[in-house]
Amino acid sequence: MANLQIFGRTFNNVSSISAYDTSNVKRSYIIPTGTVNITSNGTVDVSQYASANVNVSSGITPAKYNDVNFYDYDGTIVYSYSASEFANLSAMPENPSHDGLTAQGWNWTLADAKEQVLAIGVIDIGQMYTTSDGKTRIHFTIPDNGRMTPQLQWSQTVSNGVTVDWGDGSSTQVVSGTGNKSLTHTYASIGDYIITLNVTSGTAALGRESSAGAVLRGNMYASMIKHIETGNNITSLGYLYNTYGLETVTTPTTLTRGYFYNCYPLRTVIVPINATQYFLTRNCWSLTTISFPKVHTTFSDNSLSSAGALRRISLPPLTSIPASMFNANYSLIKIVVPKSVTSIAASAFYNCQNLGELHFKSATPPTVANSNAFTNVPTDCKIYVPQGSLSAYTSATNYPSSSTYTYIEE
Repeated sequence: MANLQIFGRTFNNVSSISAYDTSNVKRSYIIPTGTVNITSNGTVDVSQYASANVNVSSGITPAKYNDVNFYDYDGTIVYSYSASEFANLSAMPENPSHDGLTAQGWNWTLADAKEQVLAIGVIDIGQMYTTSDGKTRIHFTIPDNGRMTPQLQWSQTVSNGVTVDWGDGSSTQVVSGTGNKSLTHTYASIGDYIITLNVTSGTAALGRESSAGAVLRGNMYASMIKHIETGNNITSLGYLYNTYGLETVTTPTTLTRGYFYNCYPLRTVIVPINATQYFLTRNCWSLTTISFPKVHTTFSDNSLSSAGALRRISLPPLTSIPASMFNANYSLIKIVVPKSVTSIAASAFYNCQNLGELHFKSATPPTVANSNAFTNVPTDCKIYVPQGSLSAYTSATNYPSSSTYTYIEE
């Protein structure tokens, strides 16, 4: 018999000690190791990791679709209000935030937005961004198809005003002279790259605003572009033609115009507050939202044609609807024609095959150039007109027949 001390505790009269086999005993703890990156909201089990890097600055819970919607550049509704709720706001809601981007504010002022909602009942408002470092970034992919030599095109107003970095570790290039410019570069391997343009003085326009002047020349290269983050001193997104893979574009206050053709995955276009020139979105089949500011009142023929997923459009106070402006917008269910509109061109609403409501706000019917303006608008589409103007609309030239369509005063 002996006394035994274990971890400071004394056991008296111990006669024997036996070893205990712990090989089958389940451990109730783990040894943490490694790192997990958390980039979105949600529940993540991090018990097995030694540390966790948390980055949820861009994790935004979408708001519900309403009369007044505030959109982020990627189409997320970050705030929404009924018309009556919006009328009671004393300030615009907070700007969203994203790493690498600087929010520049909404593309409507509160006073102008309230006036717009009072006039037509709805509005879509968008957030403008520049990049935090001021540089424009073109995100694209070199696929395994043998095309390794894209040509970048732009125009600049100041000699030596633009520096180009191809994003593959090669030397940057400072381009001399003013006017239209282009650079060609050969990549050594396939993969994802970011072309960076730094407009150090003057202004620049991406592309050349013509069929021969896309941002990356040639359809095979234009289709490689995935995202564009527009930086300082860029005045135009020129001719984004056949950019079949383009998903998102950020638009700063310096932009005055933009051209989007055949941008199939593009869901949202936020037209900046100073954009008084054309913003065209033709054949953008996934487009669900385009937000126009008050000053953007100049539109061209076909300017919103074939926007396949667009459900609603909040028009600024333009004076005319040009030819084929809404042609083949198959998803549009409601259009409000502002009081400021005095004329409607041929084929304006042609092939709006799901249109359910067409609201006119002017007591005097706008002049309609041709009855084909309403061709293939479904006969169950209701046409709303101001109180006291029913007979003026039903007797106006080239409007849908009141024996086929239902006119309602509101």
